[in-house]
Amino acid sequence: MYTEIFNGFTYGERLLNGVLVFLSGMIMVFFVLTLLMFLIKFMGWAITKSAEKKKNKLQQKDTDHTPAETVVEAAQPEEAPDETPVIAAIIAAITAFRKQNGNTDSSFRVVSFKKSEKIRK
Repeated sequence: MYTEIFNGFTYGERLLNGVLVFLSGMIMVFFVLTLLMFLIKFMGWAITKSAEKKKNKLQQKDTDHTPAETVVEAAQPEEAPDETPVIAAIIAAITAFRKQNGNTDSSFRVVSFKKSEKIRK
């Protein structure tokens, strides 16, 4: 396909052209990778600076509180009610349903419960 381009060249000239193409490709790849490296470092630096500014603003807001606001913030939130009886009732209901349907294998077990953040109505 490209043999017409190199018809008038000797084998030495063809080899030299191949080496030059190889070297120019390697230099281009090295340049692009170096550019990407500096770009990633710059982005990391910019994100760090932004996070430091936000942290400084939050610290400034915390020092601007009056004593009354500090006392209100220090109050403990109410504890959530113990839901162990509800969980035990759910497990008992599932077990009874499985036994009623003839499924008596012991492969069913509760591993963990996670409270959903969605409020169901």
